[in-house]
Amino acid sequence: MSGIDFQAVREAVPLAQVLGLVGWSPSWVKGQARRGSCPIHSARPHGSRIFAVDGNRWYCHQCKRGGDCIDLYAACKGLSLFRAAAELCDTLPRGRRAVRPPPAEQEEER
Repeated sequence: MSGIDFQAVREAVPLAQVLGLVGWSPSWVKGQARRGSCPIHSARPHGSRIFAVDGNRWYCHQCKRGGDCIDLYAACKGLSLFRAAAELCDTLPRGRRAVRPPPAEQEEER
């Protein structure tokens, strides 16, 4: 059975790409810090700054939730973490490196 290396997904898939997939754009930018309305609950107008992104981490001050690219994609799409990671691997070329082949295929590669 194949699997997903969650750490490899986190390292391979930039949060900026996931933000693009969910249609988020910041209303405020300073260096790597970006703020705007929350893509999870979209309860605030576009000019809001309750959703903060710094590098590859995010946090919503209204939801009191935060995390990485997998957490955000799962929350926005209503998916489990496994399903979110699998979709990111299927959708983004860099994410495909995180899929581990079944054990039989791993033996053949050696």
